[in-house]
Amino acid sequence: MTRGLEERDVADGLAAGFAEFPGTLRHRRAVSGLPVPGALAGRISLLGLWPRPGLGPQGAPDDECAACGKQHSPLAGTIFEQTKSGLSRWFLAIYLVTSSKGGISAMELKRQMGFGSYQTAWSWLHKIRKAMVRPERSPLAARVEADETYVGGPRPGKPGRGAGGKIKVAGAVESGRGQARGHRLGRLRLAVVPDASASSLEGFLGRDVARPATVATDGWSGYAGLAAAGYTHEPLNLSASWGDAALRLPAVHLVFGLAKRWLLGTHHGAVSKKHLPAYLDEFVFRFNRRTAKSISHGFARVLEHAVQIRPTTYRALVTTPDACG
Repeated sequence: MTRGLEERDVADGLAAGFAEFPGTLRHRRAVSGLPVPGALAGRISLLGLWPRPGLGPQGAPDDECAACGKQHSPLAGTIFEQTKSGLSRWFLAIYLVTSSKGGISAMELKRQMGFGSYQTAWSWLHKIRKAMVRPERSPLAARVEADETYVGGPRPGKPGRGAGGKIKVAGAVESGRGQARGHRLGRLRLAVVPDASASSLEGFLGRDVARPATVATDGWSGYAGLAAAGYTHEPLNLSASWGDAALRLPAVHLVFGLAKRWLLGTHHGAVSKKHLPAYLDEFVFRFNRRTAKSISHGFARVLEHAVQIRPTTYRALVTTPDACG
């Protein structure tokens, strides 16, 4: 199937989304308190959705101030700001990424979209990943299992906590949801942490788990302050399972295994320490929507988030500070 045919098919299938998108942009800007420059705060008129001479290549209409005639793109302040590609191209890329069950690599996106360079596909993927995190998302609640794991291949040296040359990832997942299905897993949070200290682990849980949730962990001292922080803490004695945390904390370790297999399967383990948080965000997005009935559910959520987050550039992506320490 040719790229043009794919693009037409997706555009036709999502025509309603295209028609509503300019209004969605304006609404999100209004409710988010994003500024409207100059006299554009006055009466706004819609010029049209599809590209026309004088509107530029973005495929979105400009807003025109009735008082001074200045134009302002509704894409300003979104991940689409200053894009040189039409919105239909962005919609196709988002659809390809979100409709694929396991996700796609930058090389595969380059092939399917017909990009001229790997860097373009890579930067588009990272911008889409940023839109996979809902701003002001609600924290986990009820009963939560929490633990840490390491991401990285086998290395010589100390195993377990304190191992060198690997990336430490903290995780928390809602466990025991639903009566009919027993221990059905709920929402997930994953984050890169610098170490297994109390400040790192309690900081992660404080951001992503609501109080007074019940938090089940192993007996590591880094979790000792959870009760004082307002949680119902359930420290588990791993000696009853011969030190195997996966037997006593099955939910969070199941998720760790799935995340590692996803990194190896889709991205062949070629994920740098600097950008691992973005890949974890994508895995969390997919995991939390794994029961969605519609294949377009993820597409709609990414578009919803894309108009609420600030734009980023390729330079900012490649110079992102190392968040792991």
